[in-house]
Amino acid sequence: MLRKAVRALVLIVVVFVMLFVVLLVRFVREPVLIGEMLVNDCGEPKGGFEWVGLYNITIRRGVMELRLTSGLGDPLKTHKYICGVTRISRGRFIVLWILGGGHRSVVVNLTYYDVDPVWGLRNVYVAYYVDPTIFDGFRDHYYVELRILRIIERTIL
Repeated sequence: MLRKAVRALVLIVVVFVMLFVVLLVRFVREPVLIGEMLVNDCGEPKGGFEWVGLYNITIRRGVMELRLTSGLGDPLKTHKYICGVTRISRGRFIVLWILGGGHRSVVVNLTYYDVDPVWGLRNVYVAYYVDPTIFDGFRDHYYVELRILRIIERTIL
């Protein structure tokens, strides 16, 4: 009789633990970052470049996806990179890490600007002078700028 009571109690505890884990997982939030990447071959944000391109950025589920939206030709050979969101402090900064060409990891710090001092964009996170060599196809003299325009908090189900 005591054994049945212990089994029933253990079963109840296991069910409650499983329910707790399921509910916890349902409320885990995964950020989705939406933005753009400006790239040119002159090494500065504005200047005498021969090539300039603008890519849409989506970062979700540990992957940064890049899609060229404007520019004559696309020197980028790889359009998906492993990318982690290390920290988001809304209205202050975002810290990312990107695993790039040659399996080299780079930390990218994006600063929040009410008004971007270079382009005048509003409410944007920007990283100027990102190492271009982590992106397969960009040369070391390229200028790369990452901008995050929106942060979407998604609940993982």
